[in-house]
Amino acid sequence: RKMDDKAERGEPKGGGRRGYGYARDGLTIIEAEAETLRRIADLLTSGSSLGAVAQVLNNDGVPTVTGARWSGRSVHSVISKPRVAGLRTHRGEIVGEASWPAIIAS
Repeated sequence: RKMDDKAERGEPKGGGRRGYGYARDGLTIIEAEAETLRRIADLLTSGSSLGAVAQVLNNDGVPTVTGARWSGRSVHSVISKPRVAGLRTHRGEIVGEASWPAIIAS
């Protein structure tokens, strides 16, 4: 019930690993990571593959949220999350706008 209420209000779930681009509170943007997300979006929209984007980020020394190297899969994971577009999901469905700011326009 608590999670349903949080989703209805567009609040972060809380707990777990923090989302790339946002601080642990789930609301505050980490600007360096937000810039990386915007860069990923630009590279992908200009035709780069997920693997090529991962290679660029690794070559530039850009860390993932865990400090691991980027892979095509990790690039896809961070850029495809509805949260970066300021959308709240619940039970696998987008339920509306989130209470946190979007990093990438939807």
